[in-house]
Amino acid sequence: VFYAVMGAIGSIYILQMAGGISAANLKTLELIEIWLIVSTMVLVSIYLLTMYYSSTAAREATRLMIKGNLAPLFIGGVVVAGLVVPLLLTIFAYSSGLDPAAASAILVVGGVLELGGGLMFRYTLLQGGVYNPIY
Repeated sequence: VFYAVMGAIGSIYILQMAGGISAANLKTLELIEIWLIVSTMVLVSIYLLTMYYSSTAAREATRLMIKGNLAPLFIGGVVVAGLVVPLLLTIFAYSSGLDPAAASAILVVGGVLELGGGLMFRYTLLQGGVYNPIY
């Protein structure tokens, strides 16, 4: 589900970058984008809580992502640059009276940040992987 939501976010940004979107459709896409980013934040939180209360290895992997050596990438890259900043940019573009070209330019920046945050999420997930030993 998480990757489907992130794919939907990327698809909306690609639609916006393609241009030719009317102002009404852009407002609709911005509103959908806001809800998708908020949904992604909720899914990341649920994922971290689930992993923390799972096995010992999953708890250690979560600790590495939140407090360990992967924390700067996860907190700074995934949470701040990949979710919070794109959300704020999308809210600004939605609530301001910008013309569609200016709003699209702002959303492209948010899209690049969100895609980079998604890449960092996958990277920290793979780098933070801790496995239980096989006896």
